[in-house]
Amino acid sequence: MPLTHYFGLITPMNKWLLYISLLSLLAINAFAGEKYAFAPSPVIGYDPDLGVVLGGALFVYPDQYVKNNTANQYFDIQGYMIEEPAGQVAVNYKVWGLMPNIELSISSQYSDFYSNYYGIGDSTNDTALAKIEKKSFDIKPGISYILKNKDSLSFYIDHKSRTKVDVVQQPDYVRQLDDVQQLDYAQQLGDETTTALQFSWKRDTRNARFSPDGGALYEASFKFVSPQLSNLNTFDDTVQLELDYRNYIKVVKNLVWASRASLGLSSNKPSHLFMYSIGGSNLLRGYSVNRFVGRNYYAIQNELRFPIWKTISGTAFVEFGDVSETGFDKVLVSKGVGLRFALPPDYDIKLRLDIAQGGDEDSKIFFNFDHAF
Repeated sequence: MPLTHYFGLITPMNKWLLYISLLSLLAINAFAGEKYAFAPSPVIGYDPDLGVVLGGALFVYPDQYVKNNTANQYFDIQGYMIEEPAGQVAVNYKVWGLMPNIELSISSQYSDFYSNYYGIGDSTNDTALAKIEKKSFDIKPGISYILKNKDSLSFYIDHKSRTKVDVVQQPDYVRQLDDVQQLDYAQQLGDETTTALQFSWKRDTRNARFSPDGGALYEASFKFVSPQLSNLNTFDDTVQLELDYRNYIKVVKNLVWASRASLGLSSNKPSHLFMYSIGGSNLLRGYSVNRFVGRNYYAIQNELRFPIWKTISGTAFVEFGDVSETGFDKVLVSKGVGLRFALPPDYDIKLRLDIAQGGDEDSKIFFNFDHAF
């Protein structure tokens, strides 16, 4: 396809370029005059579900944040655009020091990218893809109390909303469903606005925030999802337990073994936006986004990280996992390799390129920032 085709995308993407530019300028102005590191990066990449992706990111953090986690502010903005035109903007902000031992945070994301839906469970077929044109907005403010010995207790309000615009692709098997199944299918694809309450405990002994080569991260969370805090009445009150363990070991000089084990369990079937999914750029990277969805999940990830040349490093990884409505009865496997490009000024933030393959799907290529875990 000629390059003039992609230059033609710029005009309909003006609104996304404007949003990203304004937020970036506000961040630069807010942090100006302080000892902050600025790590900007453009992105010209490809996503297996979205096609050609144009975008960029800006990370702002004080020098001492990377060294000892004592900085008082952190900010990042990431924006991506595709041909449709459609885009996504994500913003994260943290602040320390307003009160002793208190950390405030907020994460938000707006997107009108297409959403994938293959069905529920771990036996979905990669050809049974429904593509949903939608607008979604997620926001998650939180407050944490920092305890001694690197522990913290946190409370979050996790708000998710989705407005369906159209179903632009629907698999043939949907026409064969009975009325009850058709209704359930429509509910999975429809509008939803749900807010959940989350309580978490975390212990962080990692020796660096962005690219650790020692230490571990432990996290346990309880999340309460209720129809009382949703526009839907098609699900019951649900309590979700989530466990996350990450470990980093320097095997030999410059060779790091990173591993992660995570688990999510639900007392009932939650609303669709709070179902667990595996697939995509962070969890079982050999599968498409939302390829497997269920009320429970587990995943085990192992990754070797090693230098290649100057600011370029490499990874090799293998991942296992499953989703279920009751017990786990499968082991889904994903494997792949990747490159990491360290960004100036201090080369702690990394641009990530992963190539992965899983099960019955073709190889996937993902561009993203930071490590998968």
